[in-house]
Amino acid sequence: MCDYVRATTLDQLPPGKSRLVFAGGKPVALFNVEGHVYALDDACPHAGSSLGMGKFDGAIVQCRAHGLRFDVRNGQMPGSSGLWATSLPVRVSGNEVSVCVERQPGVAGADCLTGRPSAACGDSE
Repeated sequence: MCDYVRATTLDQLPPGKSRLVFAGGKPVALFNVEGHVYALDDACPHAGSSLGMGKFDGAIVQCRAHGLRFDVRNGQMPGSSGLWATSLPVRVSGNEVSVCVERQPGVAGADCLTGRPSAACGDSE
């Protein structure tokens, strides 16, 4: 089970751009491909390097550490069926982008735009 957590706005993630955010205490890489927003767990499945800080072109992100490439629309490594980045569900409502993240025990959720506890994160104020 996961909770949708506000992560950013479309204004801050225009088409062709990527952004590293923290949603529910978890690093998440966001990507805008031709107006569609996709999210991956920020850790490359090979060695844990940041995908959000990688080179993003079209629908492909390249890991900075070892050059592995992943399709941000589904997490698959093109040409291989063995290594996948973890895709996360995304919701766009108006200008707001929310990501569905697993709740981590002992980590208080927070609204990613304000830093305040949020009902969207499953927390009470």
